[in-house]
Amino acid sequence: MRKKSICTVCGYIGQPDTVTKGSLFLEVFLWGLAICSFFLLVPVLIAIFYSHWRSTTRQRICPKCGNSAMIPEDTPVGRELMKRLESDIERENEEDYKIYIHNLLIKIENQFTTPNKM
Repeated sequence: MRKKSICTVCGYIGQPDTVTKGSLFLEVFLWGLAICSFFLLVPVLIAIFYSHWRSTTRQRICPKCGNSAMIPEDTPVGRELMKRLESDIERENEEDYKIYIHNLLIKIENQFTTPNKM
């Protein structure tokens, strides 16, 4: 089972969706072309390049808002965000909630990025 993630934009908690750029149809077509051309160098290189590009551009996105700003729940920032979200789970206005999440994330990031003064 995959770990839960938190969207830093809308506050969604759950499994992210995986999206791959490009077209599966085009990838299959290119490999078919490479096979039909008896594995000539150029069609094979194009098919390999396109397949590699598709596999490296996979993203995990929020199923609610579509943003790729999802962080795992078990990271320091994720745990801090979960604590604060659980205490303020009831929000009436969605726009206020988005602004609240954005400001909360900025505060949490500042805590982890500013050096401790002694």
